[in-house]
Amino acid sequence: MTKQSESIAIVLWVFAVAPLPVQGHAAAGPTPPSHVFACPAKLTSDDVTVRASKGWTGFYLPGSTLQALDARVWLGRIEDRGVMIGETDQRSDGSVINRFALTGGEPADLPPLDKWIVCDYGDNIYQAFKLAAGTDECTVKFKPDGIDPATKRRRHSLSVITCR
Repeated sequence: MTKQSESIAIVLWVFAVAPLPVQGHAAAGPTPPSHVFACPAKLTSDDVTVRASKGWTGFYLPGSTLQALDARVWLGRIEDRGVMIGETDQRSDGSVINRFALTGGEPADLPPLDKWIVCDYGDNIYQAFKLAAGTDECTVKFKPDGIDPATKRRRHSLSVITCR
């Protein structure tokens, strides 16, 4: 990597994960006891801002589209990247569910850590949504999405995120 390319940073911290209404709950306000989220399925070049070094012009190729690849729970300040490792459950219908328990492990004398759902679009491009402090668990479900012709393995696509 050259010094020139090291100085160009892609910046995307759009806090725009869209909460979907759950029966009996409104989408606005703090995270209700059980809430369903959906990462925006795609980001286009219009959604990405590149902050360039002085004298340089930053851009993201027009017409580029990034797919939502993954979603995880992060704890703490978003810039600290406190990525949690969840429990994975492979279902008989081919779906995969990652569970993230958000209780315990915090010293009682420290303030609680922020909780985030973070959608990953690859190439270190993310969108994050801050969860309510009382959120205890999130599950991220992936549905089967065909077979990868190169590897002959089942592909999965991000389906739904549920937090309570």
